[in-house]
Amino acid sequence: MPLLVCSPSLPLHVVPLHVVDGCLPAWYVPHVGIPLRLYLDTSVLGAEFDTELPERVSVTRMLFELLARKVHRACLCPLGYEELGRAPSHVRAGIERRLATFDLEVLTMTPAAAALANAYLGAGALPAGALADAWHLAVASVHAVDVLVSWNFQHMVNPVRRRAVHAVNLAHGRPLIEIASPYEIVESDAGEGDTHG
Repeated sequence: MPLLVCSPSLPLHVVPLHVVDGCLPAWYVPHVGIPLRLYLDTSVLGAEFDTELPERVSVTRMLFELLARKVHRACLCPLGYEELGRAPSHVRAGIERRLATFDLEVLTMTPAAAALANAYLGAGALPAGALADAWHLAVASVHAVDVLVSWNFQHMVNPVRRRAVHAVNLAHGRPLIEIASPYEIVESDAGEGDTHG
């Protein structure tokens, strides 16, 4: 029986993957061992300084270690920097030191991202007061980031929100975006073994 995978030419359809003479089709590229572009929302950046949740601090530091080792690539947008500007000075300084250890990609806040953020809010994918969260999701989606990483379980990292965000993305011709907690990234990387070097 052939394996079933999604074809890039048919992103919404599952197609049989026929292995012929031990060779996969030319279009099939497995993601194991390939660095992911991870959009870090502000909840992740500040979590290293969360004195109330030591497990969250530990997992966040493991994620940051993966980024420092260039296992994955970190992405932010100017909104993240603006939000960090409101943090206490010692937290802001610590986050800035940490960001300096990453291969960091700064993504632009485009008109297309503004339209998508408004679409999330208009469709009820996010509550009306979650404009910053809508922007983070929209910027990550417009720039086709692999995963938006967040500790925000209320507005982002939960199955109901994921489905709603995916529906809006599909309706606007945007790719689906994976939304995950740092724990999921750290665990999935540990499950693969360190194949990144």
